[in-house]
Amino acid sequence: MEKNNRKCCVCGTEYSYCYGCKDKDKPSWMASFCSDNCRQIYNVLSQYGIGNISAENALTNIQKLDLSKSENYTKSSKKLLAEILNINSEEEQKEEMAEAVALEESELTVVEETVAETESSDTEEAPKTVLTRKKRRVK
Repeated sequence: MEKNNRKCCVCGTEYSYCYGCKDKDKPSWMASFCSDNCRQIYNVLSQYGIGNISAENALTNIQKLDLSKSENYTKSSKKLLAEILNINSEEEQKEEMAEAVALEESELTVVEETVAETESSDTEEAPKTVLTRKKRRVK
C-alpha cells in the first residue's frame, strides 16, 4: 500500500508521488500539485500576485478552473482568490447599481390626469400632472 508522501501546495490534498521510481512518467509539477487544475490555479494566482496579469485577466482564467476545494486552500491562495473574486463582485455591484438607476428612471412616469368634476360648474379645470411609480415585481 502506498503512503501519501506529498501535500498539494494549493488545496492541501495528500497524495503519493515519487519522481525517482514508479511515477517517473508523470509530469514533474506533481511534486508540488495533486492535479493539473491546482497547478493552473497556482499559476494564475502567482501571476496575479506579482502583477504580471491584471485582475480582470486573472478572473477570466480562474473562472475556467474548478474551485470546489477552495475552503482547503492555503491562506495566501485564499487571499489572492478573494481579491480576484471581489473585483468581480465590485464590477457586478456597479452594473447592478446602473441597472437599478436606469430602472428607477424608467419607472418614474408622468401621467396626466384630468380631474372630472362631480358637480356641474361653469369653469373647467386644466389637466393636472401627477408623478407616479410603477409597482416593482418581486423576484
